[in-house]
Amino acid sequence: FLAPSWQLVWAFGAIYALVGLSLKPVVARLGQVSLGHQAVVAIGGFSAATLMARHNVPFIPAALAGMLAGGAVAALLGGIALRLRGLHLALVTLTFGLTMSASLFALRAFSGGGEGTMVSRPAWLESNYAVYLLALAAVMAAWWIDRQLELTKLGRAADAVRQDMAVAQTFGVNPLASMLAVFIMYVVLGILYESY
Repeated sequence: FLAPSWQLVWAFGAIYALVGLSLKPVVARLGQVSLGHQAVVAIGGFSAATLMARHNVPFIPAALAGMLAGGAVAALLGGIALRLRGLHLALVTLTFGLTMSASLFALRAFSGGGEGTMVSRPAWLESNYAVYLLALAAVMAAWWIDRQLELTKLGRAADAVRQDMAVAQTFGVNPLASMLAVFIMYVVLGILYESY
């Protein structure tokens, strides 16, 4: 189906599509701009890589632990930053991203420094085609979850908050809880990208 020379290119294409899908709901569904989104995703990815490289944890449990770590950081950052809107939210998340880049991600003990953390692939992901299939499955799952979110109470609440927060509050929607839930959910999906 795919020539061997193109398999990794398509795999990276699917992985970057997953990154886009992880950011889309924050921008499109909540109407917010998060410029530090990748820092939160990277914390989860580096956590998974550290578990795999230094503690010999298998890929799937390490990726799940990375999702939990990134989700926890997203909850902390989102709990503070999502109280702001517009430019102020963008500045807070940008500051968070730059701070993480200059401090935590520069630590060799956590991220491996400039070289990153080298992790060998599990046996079932040895071929680039297997990586492509996994990334494609993750993109399809993220797309399906995003489409299903529109049909849920959370999706409708997030749309109401985006359109008019005051009106949403009068109908009993907790704007911070709605925005935080969407923010955490999509950061967790984005961590699949970093786990590659």
